[in-house]
Amino acid sequence: MNARKSLLSMAVLVAVSGVAFADGGSVNTSQTGDKNLLNVLQSDANGSNVTVNQTGARNDSIVNQNGARNSASVNQNGGSLQDGVEQSARLNQGGDHNDAKIRQEGTTASKVGATINQALNGGSFNKASITQVGGRDDAQARVDQAGNANKGYIYQEQTVGGVASVNQSGQFNQSQINQNDSYYSQSVKVNQNGFANKGLITQTDTDFKNASISQNGHGNYGYVEQTGTNFGSADITQNAWGSEATATQRNGNNLNASISQTGLGNRAITDQTGHNHTATVKQEGASLGFASVDQSGLNNTASVTQSWGSNNAGYVTQSGAYNEEALLQSGRNNTASITQSGFGGAGQAMVNSVSVTQTGNLHSATVSQAGGASNSAVVVQR
Repeated sequence: MNARKSLLSMAVLVAVSGVAFADGGSVNTSQTGDKNLLNVLQSDANGSNVTVNQTGARNDSIVNQNGARNSASVNQNGGSLQDGVEQSARLNQGGDHNDAKIRQEGTTASKVGATINQALNGGSFNKASITQVGGRDDAQARVDQAGNANKGYIYQEQTVGGVASVNQSGQFNQSQINQNDSYYSQSVKVNQNGFANKGLITQTDTDFKNASISQNGHGNYGYVEQTGTNFGSADITQNAWGSEATATQRNGNNLNASISQTGLGNRAITDQTGHNHTATVKQEGASLGFASVDQSGLNNTASVTQSWGSNNAGYVTQSGAYNEEALLQSGRNNTASITQSGFGGAGQAMVNSVSVTQTGNLHSATVSQAGGASNSAVVVQR
């Protein structure tokens, strides 16, 4: 019966596909059962619409649209099945002002994969969104866009080993990835090339997850926020000038934040609360750069390096116990300010420690340590 439904659905689709070529065409189809395949092609169509609904196991949907102001929506639901559910959706659009949506819903025993490609012909002003609720075995979500003023969104909830990525090239693009209640060490990535782009990643109640943003071009903004996350990392890399990066990690343990920037006038901010965190900020060739690290908790480590620049400012604030900070600046007229509050230990093995090294001319360094005993501070200017 299920096989018969699949064949009927494909037959109906072929019958209406000729209409779908024209402007304003529409395809609206629903499939219930297992192992269904749906393939939609709209060529040189403008203002057309495709809606696909599939319920069952091992369903596959492929939608291709070429034109402008088209919309496509694919909804796949694994139902109440607990095992053996596989859903796959691929949506390709070429042109401008298009809208693409994929939603996959099942259980944590479902295997899901979704891909939206709007990079065909370098389209602009497109919007793509993928939503996955439940998924296992590296649940896959990917958005590719090329052109200007595009928006790409991915939302994953209750995924096991979920992988999410947004790739954008052009100007004024925006991407956002949200993960909730997801675990196991697979990557969440945003890659952007061009200027004035925004990349955002938020993770809530996730474990063993890595989040990374890579941006090339000036005036970009990268932001990672992890809340209730354990054994994860946040990495932001920006190459060019006038960019801003923020990594926020709250109420978690054993986390790492890393920001690397090349060029002048960049800003880097990390904010961490919890235990056993590491924050690393590197700015190269920076002039008028700004780096700030704020840590509260136990056994945290911070490192700030600003090299080959001038008029840079580095600020570190640590509160809690047994924290360590190392700040290195080279160039001219740089400023370093470090504040540690909390307690060291009674012995040398448990201390709050500060090390500042400045190479060049006209530098200033301020170190403040309050509370406890056996704290250590070393400042070297040469």
